[in-house]
This record gives sequence, structure tokens and C-alpha cells, in this order.
Amino acid sequence: MYLLWLLGYNFSVAVWVGFIALFGTAVQTGVVMVIYLEEAVERKRQTLGGMLTRGDLRDAVVEGALLRLRPKLMTVSTVVAGLLPIMWSTSVGAEVMKPLATPVLGGMVSSLLHVLVVTPVLFLTIRERQLGLQPAQLPDGRVVTKEPTGGPSRVAMVAVVAVVVAGAAITWLIRSNAPPIGSGVDGGVVHTARSGSVDVFVFSPTGSLRTGRNTFTI
Repeated sequence: MYLLWLLGYNFSVAVWVGFIALFGTAVQTGVVMVIYLEEAVERKRQTLGGMLTRGDLRDAVVEGALLRLRPKLMTVSTVVAGLLPIMWSTSVGAEVMKPLATPVLGGMVSSLLHVLVVTPVLFLTIRERQLGLQPAQLPDGRVVTKEPTGGPSRVAMVAVVAVVVAGAAITWLIRSNAPPIGSGVDGGVVHTARSGSVDVFVFSPTGSLRTGRNTFTI
């Protein structure tokens, strides 16, 4: 949605087709993430003889999520690399392909955070409620706690920073290389004026004025 807004595209059939393709890919990767988490929890359960504490479940979820880090990054990188040439294209059909590719391009970058961060958190919360897990109690009433290691946190922070930087760079490249709005062959001049020896032509991509937001090229 943000990328559509930055590039100035309105909702159209092509945009909705792009969203449908994005939703299919995002749901597929989310399902694969859940499968990895389930397998990690089952391995942890077997290792501990069928008993799980809250900390054990969290460790299993972190382990399963880390296993999906590299495949997810590869998937997003492949999709972004395949769609960027479309965003720079100016050949016949580019006016249809660009709005179609924009939701997929921006959505794959944001789904990286969703699948790697939000999905494991939701999975952990749901499984804790389903299993009714509570912090393990020691005989003297102390609660067993496990300090999170620095490795997964650093990996997650690096992934988040990389996604933000990549998204900003992609948006800047697209905007810097995109032709000005209204520079195509469609549309027409909606107003003319003369100032001294200069003729001023106000051009609109739609070829007419409309109530609300209008885009002009002078």
C-alpha cells in the first residue's frame, strides 16, 4: 500500500491482480513457517521426553524460525530481482505491468518481517494457551527463567535493518528512474497560457479536469 502511494498508482484491475498474487505467495510462505515451527516443537518435545515448559517452547519456536530465515530471504531476493526490471520498463504494456508488479514487490518485502517475526510470535502465543503452559517452579518457589541468547536477537535485528534499507533503496531507485507522470502518449492539454514570449501548456494524463485530485505536467 505504501509503495502504491509513493509511486502514485490508483487502484485498478492490474493492482488487484497483483494483490491476489501477493496474498497467495505470502500465505504459502506463512504455512511453511508454521510447519517448521510445529516440527521444531515436536523435536523439542521428544528430546525432553514429552514435557515442555514455557522456556522450552520459546526456544523451539526461535529454532524453527531461524531455520526459515535463509530460505525466506532467498525467496524475497528472487522475487525482487525478477520484478525490478518491470518497474524500469518503458516498452509496450509497461503501464499495465507496473501497477501489477508494485503490490507484489512491496508486499514481499513487508511479508519478510511478518513471516519471520509476527508469525512465530502468534504461533507461540496460541500454543502456550492451547497447552496451558506456565513457568516451571522450583521447590523453593523460584521461577525458572532462561535468558535469551544474543545470537537470534542479532540475526533478527540485522534482518530488520536490511529489509528497511533495501526497501528505501528500491523505492528511491524506482522513483528516480520512473518517467514523469503524464509523459506518455495518452492524455491531452487542458489549459494554455502565454507569459511574455513563453507559451505555457498544462497537460493532464486523463485529458480532462475532474473533481478531486488532478495531476498536471507543465
